[in-house]
Amino acid sequence: MKFRFRLPALLILAMPAAAQWPQAKLANVPRLANGEINPDAPAPKTAAGKADLSGIWEAIDKRYAADLTADLRADEMAFTARGAEVFRKNKESQGKDDPEARCMPTGMPRREAAGEPFKIVQTAGAVSFLYQAGTTFRQVFLDGRALPGDPLPNWDGYSVGRWDGDTLVVETRGVNGRAWLDGAGHPVSEALRLTERFRRTAFGRMDVEIGVDDPEMYTKPWTVKIGLRLVDGAELTEEICLAK
Repeated sequence: MKFRFRLPALLILAMPAAAQWPQAKLANVPRLANGEINPDAPAPKTAAGKADLSGIWEAIDKRYAADLTADLRADEMAFTARGAEVFRKNKESQGKDDPEARCMPTGMPRREAAGEPFKIVQTAGAVSFLYQAGTTFRQVFLDGRALPGDPLPNWDGYSVGRWDGDTLVVETRGVNGRAWLDGAGHPVSEALRLTERFRRTAFGRMDVEIGVDDPEMYTKPWTVKIGLRLVDGAELTEEICLAK
């Protein structure tokens, strides 16, 4: 008999952060008269003059975790024959085949759209993403290296980034094709070419443009945009999904 335990995300987010980290509120940040962060203040820069994406972020609209294509018109995204078949099977499974339900990684870009927060740690040579979901991490290298020519496929693939003005452009290849893009079951294959554009539009807000190009699953590339907000007064908590 198999048992699975997973602490619900809503319960995790409801835990009083102050009890764990009394000094969790961000220091030296623009605040309103009521003490809350001023989300409309100018976006910060690093000492090197680059956009500073550091901080703990969460999706503003949680519906994209359920369906990443929620805002797309019918003519903006279409399945190949294989993609339609995989999507149909994923839907008919009613979530039991969802990797997340089996304590497996959720893959990208589902974690950015999820209801759970994540932390961005930025240095000159790399941007690291620390996800509360599954207590996982991801590295985006900024040191000029090329993507691996023949990568060993994995859940998150391999990511390199570059700056386009104040926008961080992230290219990801080499996924294993086992993850879902969202809870609806939109599939990917090992041919996925994922392009994300992170732009901090103000101190408390960030836009993420997500470009999905997977010729095995979709007839043409498609793009969606999600919004993030900066989290104040909290830290990431450990989330472990156990399967026995």
